[in-house]
Amino acid sequence: MSKFKLPIFVLFIFNGYLIFTLNQMILADSTIKVYTLDFLIECLYNISILLLLSFSLINYLYHDSKKGLILFLASVCIVFSETVRVAYVFVSSDYILSVIYSILLIIGFSLVYFYIVSKMNKYYKVLF
Repeated sequence: MSKFKLPIFVLFIFNGYLIFTLNQMILADSTIKVYTLDFLIECLYNISILLLLSFSLINYLYHDSKKGLILFLASVCIVFSETVRVAYVFVSSDYILSVIYSILLIIGFSLVYFYIVSKMNKYYKVLF
């Protein structure tokens, strides 16, 4: 952790900005009010998704491997699909946002599958 102080600081600032922006998009919906259970659950979900992205980036920087890159790209696709989902649900129900959300989610989970298969091949010598 000591050699990644600057990236962690930048990630902290970036995540704070993204949480602020996502909360503004959520609060644009007139049915969601601040300090309600729905709003707090949505905020916790967004924070956990962004922490996933941050940890996968730090994992990639630390290991600098192809598997780390696959995991990071998977988390990027999943995080951006969830960001598009927030825009789709709370801002505009455009069809294109639904398509982008689905494509990013499929790509993200496909990359997670490839990451898991590569780990299984390394540790268990399983050939698929």
